[in-house]
Amino acid sequence: KLERLKKEYSDDSDDTVHQLAIVPKEVQLPLWHEDARAQANSLIRSALFTATNPNAKRDHYEKIKIASVEGIEILYTGTQLNQSDADVIDTVLHICRRTTLGLECRVTGYRLLKLLNKKDSKQNYVILDKQLTRMVATAIRIRVDKRWSYEGSLIQNIRRDEVNSDYLISLNPTITQLFQEDQYTLINHRLLMALQRNPLAQWAVRYFSSHAEPYPMKFITIRDLSGS
Repeated sequence: KLERLKKEYSDDSDDTVHQLAIVPKEVQLPLWHEDARAQANSLIRSALFTATNPNAKRDHYEKIKIASVEGIEILYTGTQLNQSDADVIDTVLHICRRTTLGLECRVTGYRLLKLLNKKDSKQNYVILDKQLTRMVATAIRIRVDKRWSYEGSLIQNIRRDEVNSDYLISLNPTITQLFQEDQYTLINHRLLMALQRNPLAQWAVRYFSSHAEPYPMKFITIRDLSGS
């Protein structure tokens, strides 16, 4: 009986070691200043967030190749995204940057709207809720310089506290792959908010902020990379 118990204990111990080995370590996004917003270069150097009218009809894509700069390949499944969606995901990343990724980050709809420079109106709450759902329903595969790739959604999942009207948002821990030291850009938040009525200008701010020095571009290249 003693030998049997030793064997059972040994088996349980091996299983425990195996389980611990697959538990990911706690990870967070980089920390940045309150007046800035951070976004992955691989996303803003592409037409993933188009410079189109937010009220225009949206297409739905199935593993479509998104226009991007050389060295970045994006396959996207989901509803077409635009610069207003970029504002939302920027804000979610900003709020969740101090939370361990994979854990829930609680935020009110009111705070999200305030950070998005939106009025506290019923219509804006409805629009915000649709945008957050859209982010969960995305599937993005990104390959950078043929060195590494990321596949997942922009937001992992959301729980809604219907009593307090709070959102409990979780981000995929592996999204940090897109935010390595030389793979993301800090963007002037106030400037983005001032340009909310001009999606192409917002796209340009995001795109050129991701480069050390601006450089001339052909109109057709801007059209393709902005999706305008």
